[in-house]
Amino acid sequence: MILYEGKATVRYVVLTWEGRWQFLTYGEPLPFEDVDRYSRRIKRERFTEEMLRHYAESLGIPAWDADFYGDHGVLLRDTRRLPIR
Repeated sequence: MILYEGKATVRYVVLTWEGRWQFLTYGEPLPFEDVDRYSRRIKRERFTEEMLRHYAESLGIPAWDADFYGDHGVLLRDTRRLPIR
């Protein structure tokens, strides 16, 4: 989950696999976040697909509704310019 305000990144919660699991956060937590999960020992349990769905729905984004994407399919975004801590 990555949130922008204009061009500035204001919050992200990311779990990626690049040879190993990497969990990253940036910015102030949002009211609906389950921040207690972020300290779990197993990184892939820190941010699950169910959490992503809940977060998206909390932001009013129906990401699991195929009609949300229309004829364009899946939404992808280049995140290489993010400020990684």
